[in-house]
Amino acid sequence: MPANTVPSAETDLSGCFTADATSALQELRAALLAIFENEPEGIERSRDAQRRFGINAKVSWQLFRLASPGDPLTLCPHVPTPTSMQSVVSAMSQRGVEPAGLERLRKAYDTFSELVRLHAGDRATFDSMVRAIATTSDPRADLQHRKAMFRACSHYWGVQIDTYFTFGMIHPAGGGLFDYGHVRARMGLRRLRADASCIVDSFKLSAPGDGRADSFAREPLDVDSTAAGAPILAQFSSRPLPQFRTLSDPDGTSYSELTNDTVGRQGAVNMVFGQVSRNSPLSPGSQGKGWGFGANVRITTPTARLVSDMLVHRPTFPRLNPFVKVYASNLRENVTEMDPNALVLPFNEQVQRVDGGPRNAWTREVPRYVEIVAFVADRLGWNLDEFDVYRVDMEYPMMHTRVAMGFDIID
Repeated sequence: MPANTVPSAETDLSGCFTADATSALQELRAALLAIFENEPEGIERSRDAQRRFGINAKVSWQLFRLASPGDPLTLCPHVPTPTSMQSVVSAMSQRGVEPAGLERLRKAYDTFSELVRLHAGDRATFDSMVRAIATTSDPRADLQHRKAMFRACSHYWGVQIDTYFTFGMIHPAGGGLFDYGHVRARMGLRRLRADASCIVDSFKLSAPGDGRADSFAREPLDVDSTAAGAPILAQFSSRPLPQFRTLSDPDGTSYSELTNDTVGRQGAVNMVFGQVSRNSPLSPGSQGKGWGFGANVRITTPTARLVSDMLVHRPTFPRLNPFVKVYASNLRENVTEMDPNALVLPFNEQVQRVDGGPRNAWTREVPRYVEIVAFVADRLGWNLDEFDVYRVDMEYPMMHTRVAMGFDIID
């Protein structure tokens, strides 16, 4: 199919979208690059395009990126709007660009615009379709979408969190079983309206094997400060401790909810909860062979940042393969990582190993990080210096998703 044509409505669009999008973007890039290369002084920076053609900085940057090498599908977010492109062609014409080059650029852009209309109907939808098939994606564009979702969900849910911090610590318990300490902290949690439900903690312990959450023991990390039926860590939470109540579902999930009605930053609280599960078995590896472990974080409140750490006992697990996947959690109940029907969402975050161990893993979003992890290690009688730290740091995690950080054990 020629580069400057698009299929008719009768064509099997699902089978040719990738080829059509690639072809259209290749030709658009080639047409623009030909104009750049014909410039006597050359176009080597976006500023050169801005000065030579008399266009604004934003559009010149888009053109420069559009003419760059690489997978043409990754260039889609940099294609200017029709109004901007019309201004570009007009400005280039006034600055003496050859008519043949401008005509090629017009035709290439018209082909792209028709492709958008035919396959997607609007540019935002088209960009999302291309993102799904591109070899890489622009993380800034993803972040903009997620930030917009955060703002919209905050408006309707009437609640938001500055930072959701979680960490787990895994340590051998003997007999091939393991103890697992877990802390959950919502920092800067606040209502935006008085009638909003404000969940300060939710937790479900899922056991491998028989799947029963009561098949191994759970204990609060701080028995002295346990309040309202929840394993609160009061010394790390807001003072005075906000009033809340705790409810439990039949499936073993517990929810703790604020009972006041204060709104805005004046009513923002920090709430930290912690438990230890005793004598837990390992889970099957992610590929259906071997063994592993991990933790799931469900995003049920609009959250600006998620910091999720796993502290791994180095002598027991010297070699690991860490991974993270983000699942849609509201489509089907009880979908696990091994279920072929589990919907994995296209997130680019990776598990990072933090150099220097827990004592050097401080992060601005969790100012008392070292104090919290040292408290847990001391309560459990574990040597903090024997642990490595693995982290997932995610801005604006999506509502109704499950962030699963896992570790396959390498023999």
